[in-house]
Amino acid sequence: MDSDDGDASVKMNHNGQWSTNTENAKSSFLEAGVRMRTGGWTLEEKTRVQKNVDRYLVKHPGLTVEDVVFSWTKDQRRGFYKKAGKGIRRPLNSIYTYMKRRYHPHNYLGSYTEEEEARLSKLYAKYGPKWTKIGRKLKRSPETVAMKYRYMEDKRKVVEKDGHIKCGHWSEEESHMLKAAMAEFHDKFSMDTPVVWDSVARRIPGKTAKQCRSFWTQTGSIKAFAQEWTAADDIKMITVLFSTEDMGDGEIPWAALQQEHWTDWTVAALKVFWQRLRAVVPGYTALVLDELLLWLYDHHLPKLQASITSPADQA
Repeated sequence: MDSDDGDASVKMNHNGQWSTNTENAKSSFLEAGVRMRTGGWTLEEKTRVQKNVDRYLVKHPGLTVEDVVFSWTKDQRRGFYKKAGKGIRRPLNSIYTYMKRRYHPHNYLGSYTEEEEARLSKLYAKYGPKWTKIGRKLKRSPETVAMKYRYMEDKRKVVEKDGHIKCGHWSEEESHMLKAAMAEFHDKFSMDTPVVWDSVARRIPGKTAKQCRSFWTQTGSIKAFAQEWTAADDIKMITVLFSTEDMGDGEIPWAALQQEHWTDWTVAALKVFWQRLRAVVPGYTALVLDELLLWLYDHHLPKLQASITSPADQA
């Protein structure tokens, strides 16, 4: 049996669970005293998986991860996903899905050509949403094929409704329309309800669901408020995050922190401000959360505090 590296978070992993039922999986993790992660994979999780895979390959010279994931039989790779997922608080099927997507040989092939788009439309008309079969014929991964088709459909609906797609800069009028559409959506549903971007996009002529989501996440959710994010807000974010417990696994509990500390801001806006703040740290993309916060607290926080108490700022 492999020994782990002494990190307590390594032991709090998938518990060997294969489950396609999210609620069942959550219950299983809670029984073991572990909170299961869902949603997008963090940099820390991706780094952990890569380290686990590298460790596995060192013990099996001559192999590549593509050999194991895509060529080995189920019996040959028995136990592989448990080792690859050590330290990841997700069920094994989630680890399996991530690795199939991450290491697919037909991933990262660049933009689709017009010919590929036309062929994708024909293949969908023939096979329906059989993405694995379509992906094999296009020599693309099933996930990217499915995403590309949904985006093509998104654009087609906008063109049918408005005649064209508006690209580039959002006007003030469009920004106000999006703000009104989001306010209306949240009047009907709770703030925790995932936004139905297709529904929101119907309110903004010439914009796709993807454009609306991207603009709101990066800019609109911030402009929805009158006040500006200041150096004092950066100071507060650093001190709050630095003092928040139970973040050693790299997961920031934004929803809970928003309710306690930032009720005037959306969770999406807070995430944008955090992305800007972490980018101040040298080599931030290679660092885990604890390292980011320690650098910000030791090096950036004193500069921010000095800037808001300086005579130039008070003038």
